[in-house]
Amino acid sequence: MVRTTSLRGFLLLYGLASMKRLRRRTLRYAGERQFLSSWLATVRQAAAADPAIGTEFAKLRNLVKGYGETYERGLTKYRAIHDAMIPRIGTAEAASELAAMLAAAEQDEEGIALSAALGKLSNSAGAQSNWQLFRERFGRPDIAFGNAVIGEGPACFSTISSPRCRPPI
Repeated sequence: MVRTTSLRGFLLLYGLASMKRLRRRTLRYAGERQFLSSWLATVRQAAAADPAIGTEFAKLRNLVKGYGETYERGLTKYRAIHDAMIPRIGTAEAASELAAMLAAAEQDEEGIALSAALGKLSNSAGAQSNWQLFRERFGRPDIAFGNAVIGEGPACFSTISSPRCRPPI
């Protein structure tokens, strides 16, 4: 616990607050800004086609939050849903499909429900390839998809090129 009433505590917090300006120079900040720009462009494109799907794409951003593995899991879920739904923007049922996938993504950490929702969209070739990519990159395929084991431990949430993960056999 930092006592902010003492000179030492005040200077510690003052020094920490002064580092805020350095954040804009980090690689993570640049990546987050690029991600936000891409997300806003997607929301605008979807809203121009149909306001309902634009609203659902705006809600999709809530999957990406936190730091570390939480951030990576959310980003992986976001990309899987985004890539599966972009080709379907013009269809009549796109908004309801996106809402269902968003609900599935928020159901569990492992992504089992989202994998099932992405599998339901497998009737199109683009959705099938995104579903396969999601299966390869996102945890617990041994539970959700039979005997295809990818990662060590309870789940592997990194990309396949990571030493923690190995491609399916």
